[in-house]
Amino acid sequence: MKIAMVYNRPFESGGVETTMYNRAKLLKEYGYETDFIFSDNTSQLNMLEKWAEIGNVINSKYCNEYYDFVLYDGIYNLPNINGDKKIQIFNGNLIEGNEKYYCDIAMDEYIAVSEECARQVKERCNIDCKIIENVLPVEEIRKKM
Repeated sequence: MKIAMVYNRPFESGGVETTMYNRAKLLKEYGYETDFIFSDNTSQLNMLEKWAEIGNVINSKYCNEYYDFVLYDGIYNLPNINGDKKIQIFNGNLIEGNEKYYCDIAMDEYIAVSEECARQVKERCNIDCKIIENVLPVEEIRKKM
C-alpha cells in the first residue's frame, strides 16, 4: 500500500510538518510506504531532509505516482495528486482564525484532529468530519486503522 502525505504551505517552526512526520513514521513502522509531496519551494531544507529519512520527498510539480491513499494536510490551493482515496485532514492549528476554507479537489473523506476542530469545520464549511485525535496511544491507532 502506497500513501502520499501532501503539504502545501511554507514550512513553519514545527507544528503540522512534525505531526505529518510522526504520522509517516508510525505508518512506516506498520510497513506502509509513504511519500511526502510538497509544493512550496521555500520549504526548509532540514525538514525535507528529515522527511527523506522516512520516505521519498517529491515536489508536487513532478509527482506522477499513483497512491492508494492521499492525505492532504492543509486546506487551500491543494495540488491534485493521483490516488484511489483522497482524505483531507483539518489540524486544529489551521482552524483557529483561518476564514479561508475551500478546496477544488473532491475529497472522499474529511478528518478533524479534535472535536473542537470538527465543530469549527462544520460551522464554517458545512463539512462533517470523522474525528481521529492527534494524540492517541498506539493501541487506539491500531483499532482505527
